[in-house]
Amino acid sequence: MAEEELLELLASAQETHKDAESILAIYNEITNVRMQIEQIKGRMQYLESASELATLTITVTPEEIEEPVVEPGWEPLRQARDALRTLVNALKGLSTVMIWVVLFFLPLAAILLLPLILVCLVWYLRRRRRRRSKGE
Repeated sequence: MAEEELLELLASAQETHKDAESILAIYNEITNVRMQIEQIKGRMQYLESASELATLTITVTPEEIEEPVVEPGWEPLRQARDALRTLVNALKGLSTVMIWVVLFFLPLAAILLLPLILVCLVWYLRRRRRRRSKGE
């Protein structure tokens, strides 16, 4: 708007053949107004691009979860199921131990104790033979 008025003033000054100094002053004022307009336009473009790249961060913090007023009730079926499951697991464990004893530890013990049993048997037989020979 100011630029348009200054341009009209410049045109009328040129038509009336005013002095060059007045025309030059009007021209300088037009240049200043155009420079201000360009600066404002540049600032507007900068702000528009900056607002497009702006990031909005929202932090949502929930309120503390309150405990229910009524506690969950006792469920006898669940307790019975848990007790039976524990019993089955205990019996499985006991069966596993028995299988290991019968199939691993007893044969191992027999192998390790066999020489001791043989030595004891030989000692017993010699002792018995000595007693018989003394008694005859």
